[in-house]
Amino acid sequence: MPEALIYKSLAPIRHQIKKIWLLNKSIDIIYGISKSLLFVLPLLAIACLADWFWDIEEETPLPVRLIMTASWLSLLLVSVASYVVLPAIKRFNEDETSLKIEQTFPEFDHRLITVLQLSRPEARFDRKSEKLLAELIGEVVDCYPNFNFNTALELKKLKDSSYRFAPAFLFVILSLIFAPDSAKALFERQLLLNTPIPRNTNFINLPEKIVLAEGEEASIIFDLRLTEGYTPSIGKMRWKNQEGKTLLLPIEPDENGLWKATLASSIEDGVVTMRIGDGRAGPLTVIRKNRPTLEMVSAKILMPDWFGKRPDGSLYENIFPKGDIQGIEGSIVQVEFKCSQPLKEATLIIKHSDSNLTPESMPCTIGENKQTFIVRFNLKLGNVRYQINCSNRDGLESNPNWQRKLTVLQTQEPLVTLLPEQVPGIVRVFGKDEDTEIDGLPVLIGKQFRVAYKAESYTGLLIAKFRYRINEKGDWQTLPLQEFKPESEKLGKFLTESGAFENSPAKAVIDFYPLPSDDPWKAPARRIAGGRFDFQIGPLKNIRVGDKIEYFVEVTDMNPTNPKTGQSEIFIKEVAGIDELLAWWRRKEKETEKLMQLKNKQATVFEGFLPNLPPKP
Repeated sequence: MPEALIYKSLAPIRHQIKKIWLLNKSIDIIYGISKSLLFVLPLLAIACLADWFWDIEEETPLPVRLIMTASWLSLLLVSVASYVVLPAIKRFNEDETSLKIEQTFPEFDHRLITVLQLSRPEARFDRKSEKLLAELIGEVVDCYPNFNFNTALELKKLKDSSYRFAPAFLFVILSLIFAPDSAKALFERQLLLNTPIPRNTNFINLPEKIVLAEGEEASIIFDLRLTEGYTPSIGKMRWKNQEGKTLLLPIEPDENGLWKATLASSIEDGVVTMRIGDGRAGPLTVIRKNRPTLEMVSAKILMPDWFGKRPDGSLYENIFPKGDIQGIEGSIVQVEFKCSQPLKEATLIIKHSDSNLTPESMPCTIGENKQTFIVRFNLKLGNVRYQINCSNRDGLESNPNWQRKLTVLQTQEPLVTLLPEQVPGIVRVFGKDEDTEIDGLPVLIGKQFRVAYKAESYTGLLIAKFRYRINEKGDWQTLPLQEFKPESEKLGKFLTESGAFENSPAKAVIDFYPLPSDDPWKAPARRIAGGRFDFQIGPLKNIRVGDKIEYFVEVTDMNPTNPKTGQSEIFIKEVAGIDELLAWWRRKEKETEKLMQLKNKQATVFEGFLPNLPPKP
């Protein structure tokens, strides 16, 4: 038999042998992978657990993490190289595979390996050997269909690897199912990523540092975010100063359920780490600093616009050196402060007399140097106290908070006084008022009677009115009094006790004259007013002798939001005829000799009415 025919006749067997080798090679690779993972996963799990427990107390040091990563990664590389890479690059060996098949099928009795070796081209045969080889090949070819070479696959390795790998695989699956976030984070940390480990206790809103007031006991409140249903069992804080001294402090829930740690006044600058349950925070720097202190630079109130203005247009003001403010409603309070430290924020709080009302709060604008600011606010009815809360850049508040009293002055109604009655048309000379004054003088029907008054008010005087009624019947009638504006300085000084100017004519009518200020830089105008006028009763309808006219003068102040009106006392003037007037006059003559003198001096007033009086020249 030629060598080519011999080799060709064994081709199906050779193909099947190579197939078995390839399948066994795949099995070896799978087995190598499972074996490598079987070695590496426990070590990786130990490294993750070590990282998890270490991280509860403090951040796992980077060198330790490097060692753990290098350990399991090195074992992984060695295992993969030994159990995966080497089987994968191993070349096909027909004789080795044939021997494994013959071990599975002893019936071949070494004939399979023999014919494979002797049928190769490099083998040399004589005629007798060819005949023997042909017989062996025939036997192998004839019995080959009776054997299932797949039985020679090393399936036991797959079974063994599955049994061994199953616990580790189950552990991984359970970790991913019940703690996916933690498993993912721990694996990422093994790859040297700075992924935080999820905890049942999470600290939130922690500052970069803790600044405490110098020499004061302080409590640190921890804002926790807890997994639902989880309640921490322990809490502790470890403090360490620059010299290495340490102190362990408890972290406990207070009556409101907030976890807090109390630092005694003796605890100085240092570093603290905190642990509550399985969560931790820190290290945080603890710094002791002095609280900011406020100093008042000035305090004053600016009067409202309606109160009046200085010649340059500025508002009148009152100074309060101690900061306790007193003023009328609507005034502007202005207080200037300076602080011992740069400020982060400052807040004004205004408290009300009614404790049920929420205090008014507003931010203060801090100056560019961050240490000075000016507070401005309107004084309102019911304000009793103002307070300044400020904090520095480290969040330390001033202690105690700066506060002073507020007093809203209750403005009184204008004070209005009717001057003693004057005889109409007679000049009232200063220093001789009694010469023109007479009480209870009736008004002659169809004539007039003189009304003079003066008024004053802290809040200024805006308008004046004359009010009257007859015989206490009907509503009070109103006669507006026009404001008088002098056109010349020759009138002289206004005399409030007479309601006229020094050089006013005897019959001059000055309804309402608000006086200017003696010093407009210090006090506004219109605080005092006065006037005089003659009330004509002739135009009154149905007026009869014997009627009584009630009258008074009322004046309203300048407050536009809450104007107040004051009035004089009510006077009564009886309407008389000539006979009644003479009878009244005679009674007065009997009462006092002074009236006779007055009659002689002022005869011109009663010319044509009183007997024995010479006519007016």
